[in-house]
Formats: sequence, structure tokens, C-alpha cells
Amino acid sequence: MDIQPSQDRAYQLQGDIRVIVGSTTILHKLRAELKITMVEYVLLDFINQWHLKKKEPITFGDYWRSTGVKSRMLTKKFARLKEKGLLFKDIDGKVKTTDKWNSNFNDSEQFETLWKLLNVGNKQVAKTTFAKALKVDSYENIKLGLEKYVKFVTETDQFRKHLASFLNPKNKDWTTERDSNIYKKKEIIKEQKPTTGPQSKL
Repeated sequence: MDIQPSQDRAYQLQGDIRVIVGSTTILHKLRAELKITMVEYVLLDFINQWHLKKKEPITFGDYWRSTGVKSRMLTKKFARLKEKGLLFKDIDGKVKTTDKWNSNFNDSEQFETLWKLLNVGNKQVAKTTFAKALKVDSYENIKLGLEKYVKFVTETDQFRKHLASFLNPKNKDWTTERDSNIYKKKEIIKEQKPTTGPQSKL
């Protein structure tokens, strides 16, 4: 049975058009390894992300609004994902992803700390990039470099990079030294207008 707009807080309409607002980056290598469909991947990603951010249970309207998957499809999908060991219901009856899924995205306290510092861009892509960054440097160095970067962009009002870009191990952006004082001095020099016209002689 489809959930009607009046019956669900998260189901939305714009005029007569149902609105889907979610997005998912699919790692196809992982999807193939787990032998799941793209729709199943999207559902797992949505459930995992929801519980990282919120405490309340997910409604049918939340599923539709974020993934476009209708309520009548969920039971069959959930049964299959449960058989694969990717979904379970906790003691409160909430549908959640298992460690078999979660472990692929490095949902650690370390990453969550970095995400709080620079929550820009796609979180899942940033998690994957963070796992690669840890192979070339320590968490402590990465965190220190990110703290310095956030301080720099705050002081100079610069565009903030996506966290995934910052964590790219090829660039090791967390090792880049930035001096906000030098940047401000450059800006002052740029703003000074050159004098024009004849100069008076003494």
C-alpha cells in the first residue's frame, strides 16, 4: 500500500509531482562483490546514513522521498538483504545495516570527527577516500592538517574544498602549509589603486 502525503510526515508533493530528494554514490566494485542490485545498494546506503544522523525510525515516506523506492517493494528487498546478512531489526524494531555493510565505509569515530570539521561534499565518497589516506599517513597528522586548513579558510574566507578532495592521498593536502597572514597581505596589495596623473615635484 502506498503511503499518502497526509499520512506521513516525510512524503512530499510539489503540486501533483512526487519529489525525490536523495542521492547515492554507488561503488560498483562493492555492489558486485556483495551481489546486490543498484536499488538494494541505494536502500542500504540510505538506511546507514539515516541512522548516523538521526535517532527516529524511518517511515515509508522517508524511503520514497530519499530513494524513490515504493513501500510495496520494501518487504521483498528487506527479506533478500536480511538473508545476505546486510540488514537486521534492532530491539526497537528499527531496520539497520549490519557490520558486513558498515565496515566497507570506515564509519569510525575518527572519520566522524573529520566530517564535523569539514562536512562538505559527498560523505560516502569522503569515507572511502579517508580509508585510502590512512594507508599513506597517520590519523593524527591528517586531523592536524585539516584543523589548520579549516582555520585558514575561516580566517581568509576562502572556498572550502570537499572533504574527499582534501583527503586525496595523491595530493596529501593535509601536509600543505598555509599562512593566512601572507594571504591577507597579498589581498591588501591587490586592493591598492595605482596613482595616476603627473607627480608634483618638490
